[in-house]
Amino acid sequence: MKAATAALALALLSACAAQSVLPRSATLPEQVRVQPAGYLVVTIRNPVVLAPVRAASTPRGYDGGGPYIAGGAAVDTGKALAADYGLLEVSSWPIALLGVHCLVYGIPQGSDSDQVAAALKRDRRVESVQPLQAFNTQADAYNDPYAQLQQNVAQMAITEAHAVSRGSGVRIAVVDTGADVAHPDLRPNAAKGRNFVNADSAEFREDAHGTAVAGVIGAVPNNGLGIVGIAPDVDLLVYKACWRAKPDAVRTDGAPSVCNTFTLAQALAAAIEARADIINLSLGGPSDALLTRLIRRALSDGAIVVGAMPRDGIRRGFPV
Repeated sequence: MKAATAALALALLSACAAQSVLPRSATLPEQVRVQPAGYLVVTIRNPVVLAPVRAASTPRGYDGGGPYIAGGAAVDTGKALAADYGLLEVSSWPIALLGVHCLVYGIPQGSDSDQVAAALKRDRRVESVQPLQAFNTQADAYNDPYAQLQQNVAQMAITEAHAVSRGSGVRIAVVDTGADVAHPDLRPNAAKGRNFVNADSAEFREDAHGTAVAGVIGAVPNNGLGIVGIAPDVDLLVYKACWRAKPDAVRTDGAPSVCNTFTLAQALAAAIEARADIINLSLGGPSDALLTRLIRRALSDGAIVVGAMPRDGIRRGFPV
């Protein structure tokens, strides 16, 4: 099983260059997502508190088996920090895996974000503080998403690999945009989704980048539709942490979708809690301390994490 999983991870790494949606979690206002400058991500210590688990559910699974909640002390500390520093809390979410409560604050108008961050770092109530950083999905330069993808069948000997394993029993979390989880070229009920950006289910299903990545991994072969997936028998968890950029915001390097520290942290934690065997991150951006902590937790739990290689080949940012 380990050998098959490792082989699948290598296949996904090469490809990275190239049902209903479950309830959303904490989200950021669109204005914050579009213009993240001027916002800070702060964590404060928070003993893990579990909400009651509903009947006929397991403690952990695709949906996390019930939300983790922030304790009263953490909530009070968050409010006190906002009052003491003149901050505006725009969203918050407890990261049970790290034992912290994560908050996004807007800094006071006219204040220097570096100075505010430095002051927060010196505050004993603060566990960590960093800017709300932006990331981009890694997209192909071609406007036809299938042109590059199908070259992998010959280059990676997919036909021969399928004779050994098609990924049965492997759970892969795709942290990306949303995806058409009911696409006819995916196995029925093989893909589940969760939205950490907004509550727009229609937009989730129409997201192209996540659909393309899901197809590269799990498209059904020999069905007369679409493309051939690397591992068509895997179970896919599609976690939307990225959203389509507005037409005038699409960058010249072909990055059509953007994410940020807060949305990615939620999706990564969900993937770890779901015990994904492989976590796929076809995206990239600056180094990020909070996200790196979550990646290290995933690795320590035995997951394989696949990240898109930067176009310049220099591994200096997240996730590689």
